[in-house]
Amino acid sequence: MPHRIDYSLSNDEYHAAPELNTSAIKELLKSPSHYQEYVTAPRKPPTHAKLIGSAVHAAVLEPDIFYSNYVVLPENFDGRTKENKEKVDSLKTSGRTPLKFEDYQHCLDMATALHTHATARRLLNQGCAEVSVFAEIDGIPVKCRPDWLRKESRLIVDLKTTEDASERGFTRSIAGLGYYLQAAWYLDVCQAAGIAIDTFLFIAVEKSPPYAVGIYELDDASLETGRREYQRALALWKHCTEMNEWPGYTPDIVTLQLPAWALREAA
Repeated sequence: MPHRIDYSLSNDEYHAAPELNTSAIKELLKSPSHYQEYVTAPRKPPTHAKLIGSAVHAAVLEPDIFYSNYVVLPENFDGRTKENKEKVDSLKTSGRTPLKFEDYQHCLDMATALHTHATARRLLNQGCAEVSVFAEIDGIPVKCRPDWLRKESRLIVDLKTTEDASERGFTRSIAGLGYYLQAAWYLDVCQAAGIAIDTFLFIAVEKSPPYAVGIYELDDASLETGRREYQRALALWKHCTEMNEWPGYTPDIVTLQLPAWALREAA
């Protein structure tokens, strides 16, 4: 499959494409059975956190889309009444996303915090949002969709909304949510597609006042850890595809040990 870089593909069209992305890779690392459920089950409605995250992405990176696709509901809007339920359903049917008044304001406040942060503003003053990239790694079709791509600067910026954007707090998010794997994946998929990228940066903005912003780059060891993990997942995908078997967890009895922190607390 030749590589492809698409600047106009919608988010739904991108997700409908069959190539492997980081979400699929993370499911594979849980088990092949989790991956099969991910690719065959209907897409679930976004959680509230994902809904707000997507809205902030639009407000910051694609403001025209934010103001056309997202609709602020009146303050103290009662979504339980029949009339208001019908109003919300009508908005969704038309392809627009209703946001509660306070959620809409939070999105604008987070966007303002990013636009007034000198480094974030500089990083986002040039580039393209939501670029769909398709390529092959080890003969396997893969894809990624950088939030913000600056080809001339050989730079990807990934925008994250978070509860804690401090160094310590966001490091926990990087480890717990697999952001290190995502960074390695995006760098390598872009490289496979012929896009030379040297740097992957996270811009983290907190979801509540004062909407503090942190900007972070992973070291080489962290990126290499992510690279090893996705390569293990690709090898597993290839094996399961060849055998047409998608097992869950091991059928063996496994001996568990309390994590080190629990043993320390119990001592």
